[in-house]
Amino acid sequence: MTDERDVRVLRAKLSRIAQYLMIAFVAVGCAVVAEQKLNELWGKEEVRDRSVSQTTQGIPEYHRDIQPIFDKRCVSCHACYDGPCQLKLTSYDGVDRGASSELVYDGTRLLAIEPSRLGVDEKNTQEWRERGYFPVLNERHQQPDANLYGSLLYRMLELKKNNPLPQTKQLDSDAFDFSTARVQECPTIAEYEGFASNHPQWGMPFGLPAISDEDFDTVKRWVEAGSPVIPLKPLGEKYQKEISLWETFFNGESNKEQLFSRYAFEHLYLGNLWFEALGSDQYFKLVRSRSPSGEPIDEIASRRPFDDPGVDQFYYRLKPVRSTIVDKTHMPYMLNDGRMERWRQWFLEPSYEVTNLPGYDVKLASNPFATFKDLPTQARYKFMLEEAEFTIMGYIKGPVCRGQVALNVIEDHFWVFFVDPDIETMLYDPAGAERAVRNLRLPAEQDSNASPFSVWTEYSELQEQHLKDKLAFINSLSKEGAELTLGALWNGQKLKESESQPNQNAALTIFRHFDNATVVKGLQGPKPKTAWVISYSLLERIHYLLVAGFDVFGNLGHQLNTRLYMDFLRMEGESNFLMLLPDDAAERELLSWYDGAEEKVESYLEVLRKSEIPNNTIEYSSDNPKAELFDKLIEYMGPQVLPEVPLLPPELIARTEGMQGDIAKLKAIAGPAVAQMPELSMVRVKFNDGQQHVFSMAVNRFHKNVSSLFLEEKRLKPEGFTLTTYPGVLGSYPNVFFDVHALLFEHFVERIQSLETAEDYTSLLDDFAVRRTDPKFWDYVDWLHVWYLVNQPLKAGIIDLNRFENR
Repeated sequence: MTDERDVRVLRAKLSRIAQYLMIAFVAVGCAVVAEQKLNELWGKEEVRDRSVSQTTQGIPEYHRDIQPIFDKRCVSCHACYDGPCQLKLTSYDGVDRGASSELVYDGTRLLAIEPSRLGVDEKNTQEWRERGYFPVLNERHQQPDANLYGSLLYRMLELKKNNPLPQTKQLDSDAFDFSTARVQECPTIAEYEGFASNHPQWGMPFGLPAISDEDFDTVKRWVEAGSPVIPLKPLGEKYQKEISLWETFFNGESNKEQLFSRYAFEHLYLGNLWFEALGSDQYFKLVRSRSPSGEPIDEIASRRPFDDPGVDQFYYRLKPVRSTIVDKTHMPYMLNDGRMERWRQWFLEPSYEVTNLPGYDVKLASNPFATFKDLPTQARYKFMLEEAEFTIMGYIKGPVCRGQVALNVIEDHFWVFFVDPDIETMLYDPAGAERAVRNLRLPAEQDSNASPFSVWTEYSELQEQHLKDKLAFINSLSKEGAELTLGALWNGQKLKESESQPNQNAALTIFRHFDNATVVKGLQGPKPKTAWVISYSLLERIHYLLVAGFDVFGNLGHQLNTRLYMDFLRMEGESNFLMLLPDDAAERELLSWYDGAEEKVESYLEVLRKSEIPNNTIEYSSDNPKAELFDKLIEYMGPQVLPEVPLLPPELIARTEGMQGDIAKLKAIAGPAVAQMPELSMVRVKFNDGQQHVFSMAVNRFHKNVSSLFLEEKRLKPEGFTLTTYPGVLGSYPNVFFDVHALLFEHFVERIQSLETAEDYTSLLDDFAVRRTDPKFWDYVDWLHVWYLVNQPLKAGIIDLNRFENR
């Protein structure tokens, strides 16, 4: 029988629901009244053309005066798919499009939604209005009072100016929710008064200091004048020459050229391409267009790069990126004469035939081993391997990257190595056998509306057969004398004969920061718990599962299937690494990596344990073979692949006695003390002469296993936590900023060493952190962005503040 307490709780819940419904009903009624009032005063909303040939003296212009303000203060939150209310302030087109209450990242939707990519899925603002996007600029009669009163953008800035953040170290968590899963409130201009009345502290920038009075005045004058914009001029002749050269290359007429170009497009479409001859000031996207080179681009808006273009003839075009570069989506990729020549040598000059071009049926197109079976396997692998950091970065910075459930499939810190493309023993490609190709089917074959119930049983059987086929292939060659040595791994050599320096993509480090991730060149941080060895078939599937085949607008089933399939790919990469260890050590490692794993995972691991692997001829002499193997791999890669980069410039460290030792102590911190730290911190170190430098700290949490979707906190082992220090900016989503004078650096390190409780960490923040409420907050951010651009120019972009902590 339900007791009296349960009845009281139920009544209270029903009462609150009734209150919420009443508030919502009143709010809707007030919004309707407000809409009528606005219509009476200034007419109904109508999309406005704000373009002008020039602005009068004293009137701000968008690109010259306003976008720089947005870049400094707004883009850190309002960019990409996870910008609040889909308001994207990286370009004028985003401001003009406005906002929407529809969520892009929604792990619960039962049906896929229509994509909403700015500049792709709708051609103009009117079409976005028909999709339900509402304006943040005044779209009624254009007069000064109406422009200010009717601009949601201006009034949100005004709300913050009139209600500055309270002068406290930490904001009230009941009043400010900074979680990525928070309920979004996306008021229209008609709903603004009610929003401001209920949430006077929620002006923009949300939960951060207001923009400066000077910047506020500039935005105000711009909005008051009707928000004028001078259209950007076309790119100059020097760019047009390079564009024409590359578009001609990508639009060759032979079947061989067309199949290669399709392969290149499906691997590069997320990249920010740039011409080495002209520098990285201007980036481009490789797109499919209905119109040929020389004409305005008419982009084909498909969900995935391998979807049917819907036209008999289309063209690959280079579309200029005319928006602010943000770190979380920035994936630079260089084009130059050497790269074009290598692609010719790998794909176009070899003697082979492409008799028929593959179609776009989803079951074929989602499987690259079927679609591109005619292209040389080694060429495909070298294409991805040459810029392996970029290839992996598609997973890290593509749409799949967001969310704890999406990323708890990987460890917090692991190293990545690759099979040498010239070692036939490991270069397994199933394209020669139709059955083997079917074993590598991927969840994208079910499109964007998929069932979440069969993926493990169905795809685990396919994966098991694939592993058997791959090992049978390897063993068939091993019997002819091939043996498993470190030489089976790529150490940066031999991709091209003219290469004078080893390729630093041969060794990578991947970090997971709870609900986002980072990939960088080199073997960063302490020796990790796990490592991957990636072969061609594994690298291709990572891309087609998590990048080309992933639809961020897809339903729950599609997103869940993608996450579950990644379990197989992670375990395959790990098992490839374990092949390099002695059998008994490999067995111990595998069992420790999956301590307490679910029963279905245990049965799958049994297949790996029973696999007949090639003869391992690597000699070991210590009682810790894994650590010894890591040492061997570091030596095998060599200093040109793994150059030693100091945490801070040696000339600066030398000015402070003992600082080198303090850095060594910081790098060695591990265990429960690290557990008190946030996932990602950035530390600015200041010296007496005014010099300043930055490094990053990443917490590497230790899991009993990462084979389950849920209860992650229960699987953490704080005693195994480690700390990575990285020279420069690491990651896109910092949780905290530290500001440390070199003279206090020893004390700073000691404080981290001695962390035991949340209170200890709060005390550390009190002494060294720049909190979100700090009046110096924006000064720190501005300095950091300048430093990033100067010291890491190719990677630099606006960092994201959506995960900045409130502690």
